[in-house]
Amino acid sequence: MITNEMNHNANKVAFLVKQYPEHTLTQIIGLLGMPSIDINTSIWAATEMGYITELDQETSRVLPGPDMPRKFTFGSKVNELMQKLHYAFSNLAQREEDLEENYVSNWTLGYDAHDVLIALSHLVNTKVLARYELTDPKDTESTYTFYSLYENGEQMWGKKQFKEEPTGEETPTDPETKEV
Repeated sequence: MITNEMNHNANKVAFLVKQYPEHTLTQIIGLLGMPSIDINTSIWAATEMGYITELDQETSRVLPGPDMPRKFTFGSKVNELMQKLHYAFSNLAQREEDLEENYVSNWTLGYDAHDVLIALSHLVNTKVLARYELTDPKDTESTYTFYSLYENGEQMWGKKQFKEEPTGEETPTDPETKEV
């Protein structure tokens, strides 16, 4: 008996497996900030419904299954969060502003981290939001990720948040090697 919540959580697991195909199951579990009972039942349900494959013992990975949902259903909390994010970015666009990911994190504080990750990724995948990176021209070790409405992504309004506006062509420096 798979409940609605278990189904929604199975959709979340399937989405993350599809989003991060290189991740092991342990890494996928690390993205889920749920109680163990919810994690286990969501993985079992996703496997039972064919959303993901059985665990490959050699690679420690699961793969998208033959019945991976074409349209994911994440439940009312994630749906509401996606609507709020879309509404917020629509209002920010009127002022030609984008949000850097730390601001998005602050705005969504209180939501489960995995729900925020899923909502943002789904909005980017479905071309509601755009995600882009800018490297600080004064500190090429610092690269920032911004979100915008999809139709405004190429505007890169996040440039306005720097003392010296980046061109978008800056090459980040690896802080470990100090090489470009």
